[in-house]
Amino acid sequence: MKQNLLKILNTVMVLAIMVKNLYDAYWLLNDPVHSMDRIVSDDYCVILGWLSLACAVLILLPETYVTGYLLTIYKMLNVIAFYIVEEKRAAAFWEIPLLVVAILLIRYGHSFSKRYLWSDIMLEDDNE
Repeated sequence: MKQNLLKILNTVMVLAIMVKNLYDAYWLLNDPVHSMDRIVSDDYCVILGWLSLACAVLILLPETYVTGYLLTIYKMLNVIAFYIVEEKRAAAFWEIPLLVVAILLIRYGHSFSKRYLWSDIMLEDDNE
C-alpha cells in the first residue's frame, strides 16, 4: 500500500513539473518580448522556451529522466536569477518550491523505471 501511494505521489509530482515546463515553453515561445521584460534577449527567451519543451519530453522517458531534470533545474535557476535581477522577488520565490521538488525527484527516479523500485529506496541501508 505504501509503495503504491509513493509511486502515485511521484507520478503526480513528475506530471506537475512536466506541466510547468510546458507552460514555460508556451509562455516563452509565444511572447518572448514580454516574457523576461527585456532583461535578456529575445533569442535567449526562445532558447529557454525550446529547452522547456525538450525538458517536458525528456522527463517522460525513463532513459532520459535525469537529463531532463538536470536541464529543468538549469532552466529554473536561470529564471530565478532573471527574476532577482528584475527585483521580482515574489516571482522568484514561486520557482523555489518547484526547484526543490525537481531536485528530490532526481533522487527517487522515474516512477515507471525498473531500475529503482520504491521499496528499495525506502528500505535501503546507508551503512553499506
